[in-house]
Amino acid sequence: MAKAVETPALYVVLDSFVTESGVLYRKGEVVHPDDPMIEQHKAAFGPFVFPHPVKRVAEPKVEQATAAPGEKRG
Repeated sequence: MAKAVETPALYVVLDSFVTESGVLYRKGEVVHPDDPMIEQHKAAFGPFVFPHPVKRVAEPKVEQATAAPGEKRG
């Protein structure tokens, strides 16, 4: 069974260009997938890939600030 094609979370401009309305898109600029230019100029955009692996870390442990009733801190 074929995998569904996922829409990238972000896009990057592959080559700089200026729209007819004068909006400049610079090479390397990250663009939101809702940007209307992506549909009009699909070849000018590619999926954004993070330059470094994203490290997932566990939630930090939060120390209890005060002693519970009947508990001595020390």
